[in-house]
Amino acid sequence: MCDPSVEMKFYRTLYSIGEKQFALIDKVLLEQITKNWDSIKDYLSLVHKIAKTINATGNIKGFQIEDVIKDFNMIYKKIRGPKTFLKYMKAFVYRNNIYGEMKELLLILSNKESCEILLNKNLGRERCSKRFIEKIVKLANGNFNIIVRLLFPKVVTLKNTLGKPEYESIYRMFRCLQLIEKHGLDPLKTLGVKVKLPKVDLKKVLNELELNYIIESRNDFDDKPVEINSVSEYILLMKQRGHNLWYTINFIWDNLYGTECKLPCVSQHSTVLGINNIELQKTNYNIALKLFILCREGYISSINIFQDFN
Repeated sequence: MCDPSVEMKFYRTLYSIGEKQFALIDKVLLEQITKNWDSIKDYLSLVHKIAKTINATGNIKGFQIEDVIKDFNMIYKKIRGPKTFLKYMKAFVYRNNIYGEMKELLLILSNKESCEILLNKNLGRERCSKRFIEKIVKLANGNFNIIVRLLFPKVVTLKNTLGKPEYESIYRMFRCLQLIEKHGLDPLKTLGVKVKLPKVDLKKVLNELELNYIIESRNDFDDKPVEINSVSEYILLMKQRGHNLWYTINFIWDNLYGTECKLPCVSQHSTVLGINNIELQKTNYNIALKLFILCREGYISSINIFQDFN
């Protein structure tokens, strides 16, 4: 994952120019734009044709670069000459999420095979198969956001059964993992997720869950049944106590496998929806993988128990 300080430096540099400096820069830029306007106009026309071609494939739906292309096509129609070009392109460059958008675009362009995502108009129409999944994983070049966006449309049930919109990318990633498994592939191996699970004494874990919970949360409750017979039962208890899905999955994982059992390769941020729980949403792919592993190992019988979580 890219160092967050790099993004911070990028925006600090972008927004460090003062009003007086802007006026001077605008004057110089306008002179150069006017001088080279014929070449710029031809270049804009070429970029517009490429943008239309990429948009027509339908493959970038839901990608950050979809917004870039839409906005470019919109301002292209408004550009009449050097002055309007400078006005609209300056606003285009000062986009709120330009760093993330450009990073996503460069990620795709950095690999010759990944460029198929932008140009293959038949990609989304291909039948889902083992070969198709392997192809998508290869095209994505290790990026989970791309994998989920291209694979999830192949999932039969598209509705988020986890409830909260903030859990959307957990649900999507989980269903994609199931889809990969359904077609005879090991999801973890296919996605390059390496994790060594220690042996678990389930009876011991179940006996210690409540004590560990009290120590961690510093709360004691009288609503715990006399005996908890499964991890699923304890998850339902945590839902009853008002905990969210992020806290619950991490708590169960740490008690089963220990806090040292990490998924080190899952460092990339997942898609964030809205303005709530942003930092937690960024960990959604990590949570989805943990949820999938817990289900596969038999600790969770059905993800239906996660409906209506806080």
